[in-house]
Amino acid sequence: MNINRSFRLSRHFLVGIAMLISFVPDVTFAEGLTHEALRVRYILLPEGGAKISAETRCERSRDCVIYRSDNDEMQIKIHIEEDEGFSNTVSIDCSPAECFFDNGKSYIRFGAAPTSFDIRRGKAPNGLEMRSASRFGKLTISYRSTAPELLKINDRR
Repeated sequence: MNINRSFRLSRHFLVGIAMLISFVPDVTFAEGLTHEALRVRYILLPEGGAKISAETRCERSRDCVIYRSDNDEMQIKIHIEEDEGFSNTVSIDCSPAECFFDNGKSYIRFGAAPTSFDIRRGKAPNGLEMRSASRFGKLTISYRSTAPELLKINDRR
């Protein structure tokens, strides 16, 4: 009889623990959640060069390289946030030559796409100094959200 009573107690105890666990928010696995998938399209129009256009897959709230030149002299990254304010960022890195956007920096913030940016070649102005920088070209970006199971894109870089 004593064994039967302890079995009932342990069974009730386990059921109670299971109920408590079901009410605790699942925070531990939040890192494993997938971010919203995005289709990012871009067109890069270099001055005097051939148009480069492609579509690639990125995830919201993560850095994503959308363009890398064959010789790794230029790389363009995009970071699209959850909100549609001016918290999205596109950045450019040119090496060994330098390049920047019209705001004089290697990154620029933007809101909803599509949007276009002029890219300049040379060293960005510092403070009040004036520098003449030749125009490298224009970058146009558009993106849209899509369900991951519908997203089957060939990366055409």
